[in-house]
Amino acid sequence: MFYIIGSVTGLMCVFLITIKFLCELSSRVLTFWHHEGRERGTERTIYNYVRGKYLEPRSCYVSWDWNEPCEVGHSMSFRVHLFYRNGHPYPLSSTVSLRVRMTHTELALEVPVTLEVLPDPARNVVKGAFTVRKSGRYQISISIGRLNVGHSPYCKLFHPGVVVPAKTQIVSHFSTLVLTCGQQHTLQIAPCDQYSNPTGDNLQDHENYTLSLSELGVVGMADGCCQFTVCNGSQNRVLLHLILLQTGCFQATLRYLGQPISNGNFNIIVLSESEKAAVDNNVSRSGVGVFFEGYLYPPSPPNVPGQQSSSPVNDECEVSPIGLSFEKMKKPKKVYFYVSPKVSGWAV
Repeated sequence: MFYIIGSVTGLMCVFLITIKFLCELSSRVLTFWHHEGRERGTERTIYNYVRGKYLEPRSCYVSWDWNEPCEVGHSMSFRVHLFYRNGHPYPLSSTVSLRVRMTHTELALEVPVTLEVLPDPARNVVKGAFTVRKSGRYQISISIGRLNVGHSPYCKLFHPGVVVPAKTQIVSHFSTLVLTCGQQHTLQIAPCDQYSNPTGDNLQDHENYTLSLSELGVVGMADGCCQFTVCNGSQNRVLLHLILLQTGCFQATLRYLGQPISNGNFNIIVLSESEKAAVDNNVSRSGVGVFFEGYLYPPSPPNVPGQQSSSPVNDECEVSPIGLSFEKMKKPKKVYFYVSPKVSGWAV
């Protein structure tokens, strides 16, 4: 009795295993038949499947022609090696197309990739080349038909390049900075590479930033009237803490590695405590009752060698000889300056 039950159980197990094997075989054959595509022609047969003459994603691999980490701006390349299931090279023909799609994972940006079949007897190696200009993480998908080759998709990270002064700039641009003598003001600097990618490569190179000052109307640099320190900020920013020790008007130039940055030329007006209080009082008033008088001078004509400067003829004009003609030079015009919160930027 037990012998009969054991025999029946064994036969049922063999039957179930056979059914499972046949289902798996049918599934693989249908998958092979579907994925190989009609363009394979006579190669699309069950006989080829039995011999292993079909593209197997796990048999393919991708080799990268660079070492990570890598920077933007360089021409990069990779090689796709294709093989049959039986390990033989999988030749690419005109009827089989390799598709490569490279996209930025955070931006709606797709990088064009050029493909080239290397002149190898097996013709199973395809070289892809591209150039990335935007830093970040990219996804590279490589496929033939509906099959991903190798471990596609791949993720590659590209870092920003070195800092370029012409692309680096001061955040919240201004043409004139108004400060109070002896009080600290902070400038935020956004270092960028040649493709305007924010970069933090220079966060340890604080000594590369220099600030030069020259007082307006005075020849030479204004030494000893300025103190500044540089430190790291958030989001790859560099902070420059600035203190002016002398009142007056200055022309400032911010440089990185001796080169002026994008918007590094600006004016600085340094006020004393009393001057700042007076200006704040004027700005706080409503209307345009507070004004200052000034004079607007016309542009001076070029000096001609061998000629003396002109002398005033009357109260309204003066005559200056230029060649054989005479020019009337208008006297300076009186103008009025108004101070308002909209046009005055106070940094205290």
